[in-house]
Amino acid sequence: EKMTEIDFCRHMLYSSNLTNKKKEKMIQMVSKKFGKGKGLGISFDSFKTFYHVLFGGADLERAMFFLDNDGQGVNRAEFTKIAQWVSSQDIDPHVVDVIYTLLDEDGNETLSLTEFNPVLFQWRHSRGFQKGSLSCITWII
Repeated sequence: EKMTEIDFCRHMLYSSNLTNKKKEKMIQMVSKKFGKGKGLGISFDSFKTFYHVLFGGADLERAMFFLDNDGQGVNRAEFTKIAQWVSSQDIDPHVVDVIYTLLDEDGNETLSLTEFNPVLFQWRHSRGFQKGSLSCITWII
C-alpha cells in the first residue's frame, strides 16, 4: 500500500516552522500536480529511503552547497546523485519529483539550500538533534 504525495508532503512539513498559510500554499502546488488520482503514491520503501537522505543532513547540506557554484540551486539529476551518495541507496525519481514540486518556490527546476531548509533543518530539530536534547540516563544499582 502507498501513501499519497499530499500525505507525504504534509508529513515532511509537519514540524517545519513555516506558517500554516505557507504550508497550505505548498501543499496546493503538490495537489495540483498529483491530486485526484494523478499521483503514483509513495511506497514505504521510497519513504524510508528519503529519510535515509535526511539522516545524512550535514553531508547533504555540504554537497548541495558545493554543487551550487552559481547560487542557482541544484537540478534534479544533481540532487539525485547527492541523495544516492548520502544514503548509499537508490532514490525513487518520483519522490524527487514530489520534493521539487513541494519546495521549488520559484519554479526554476532547481533547489537551493534556502528552499530545502524547511524540510532538512526542521526535520533534524524535530528528531532530537538539537543541542541539549539528549538526556542523561542514570542507572540505579
